[in-house]
Amino acid sequence: MRDVNEIIVHCFATKDGWFRGKPFLEKVAEVKRWHLARGFSDIGYHYLISREGEVVAGRPLEKSGAHCNGHNKNSIGISLEGGWGKSRRDAFLDNYTVKQGSALLGLIDRLQHDHGELMISGHYKYANKECPAFNLPEFLSSSPLESAKPKFKPSKTGVAVGGIAMAVALFFDKIKEFFNGLF
Repeated sequence: MRDVNEIIVHCFATKDGWFRGKPFLEKVAEVKRWHLARGFSDIGYHYLISREGEVVAGRPLEKSGAHCNGHNKNSIGISLEGGWGKSRRDAFLDNYTVKQGSALLGLIDRLQHDHGELMISGHYKYANKECPAFNLPEFLSSSPLESAKPKFKPSKTGVAVGGIAMAVALFFDKIKEFFNGLF
């Protein structure tokens, strides 16, 4: 196994409704086509997470990813479906689902367990991009998804979210999911 010391979080940068109704594996195959067209030997990410919280393995962990120029050798790339036109300052639930958040936190926790304490960064740390289209330190330090919150200690750069704000964010996410299911 290669020496891993960091997780870098990304987004697909796809619009809401992209490939609506298609199985997630078909979406993963599309991302792989994009990466092969760019000359990569395989999909660049090690894990991909659907809007429904499904986690799919991409590139084998034993191989360096192709997800963050200059930082692939010792990192694990995780990418979330969605994020098109969004900002690195956005709250997680502005752009993603509760299921995605739970899956991301659970995956981070599992990777921390398997590989020891890993630094966790957004792609924007290394590239002039908005990816992963949410404020990662805030999400890790004050996630409203307490039941799935990783057991490691996140950085102290996040902003605390009160109980009422958490309930409101979860409520609006459920409403968004309901209306998305109607169209």
